[in-house]
Amino acid sequence: MSIQIREMRKLNFHNKVITPSVINRIATIIDKEADNINDSEPFLISYSIEAADDSSYESQSKEIFNAPEIMDTKMVERIHMRLQTLSGSKSIELQLLHCDQNNAGNNFMLVSGNNSVWVNGVMSRLSEIIDSSNEQPQIMHHLELLQWVVVITFNFLYFRLFFRDIEKIENGFIGLGLVFGIPLLSLYLAGLAKTHIEQLWPDVELQTGPDHLQQPQKKRRELGWIMTMIILPILLGFITDVLKNWLHLF
Repeated sequence: MSIQIREMRKLNFHNKVITPSVINRIATIIDKEADNINDSEPFLISYSIEAADDSSYESQSKEIFNAPEIMDTKMVERIHMRLQTLSGSKSIELQLLHCDQNNAGNNFMLVSGNNSVWVNGVMSRLSEIIDSSNEQPQIMHHLELLQWVVVITFNFLYFRLFFRDIEKIENGFIGLGLVFGIPLLSLYLAGLAKTHIEQLWPDVELQTGPDHLQQPQKKRRELGWIMTMIILPILLGFITDVLKNWLHLF
């Protein structure tokens, strides 16, 4: 007696920027696979969208992703696509979730079916689209170093400007607070800033809706202004001061 074996392939992905173009390319593949199913084979197909304003939408047509009243006006947080024959001979499921951290399993594609060639072919085409999408900048690899550079620079300038005044303070408790408390506070605040900056580059970012609703992009521009107008001049001043003192020794 022969047994029927179904093959299942799953791929989790992260560190990606998902645009409407990527979404439509994926939906087109699923739609074509639905068209290729025999007329005698009943199946279910659904495309769903969840937005940040707690609204949600569902359709059996991929044209939902071209609806301007949704894609052009909403900040999408979750997209789910599914195609499945009632017999279970073919199944495609995909989830795109806007998320800050790399939570394994939040973003995935799952293909299963009786035909191994079909399963691997569909998975290959879907993964090719995900692989070709833009990756998030690897800023996190440099963020901790930048955090320490800012903390050291701040404390160097702080003691250079105020150490003589601190020495004149007669109250020992206040003096200790200024010597140790301010540096510790700067380290704590730098940690908070690091956590905030990490949220500006979500692990998977769904870039949909109007520009003013794209909070990560908006905050990245604000951060760029702060870096250019405040942080960079302070760092340049610190480097210039160090070079002057170093050259003065010779």
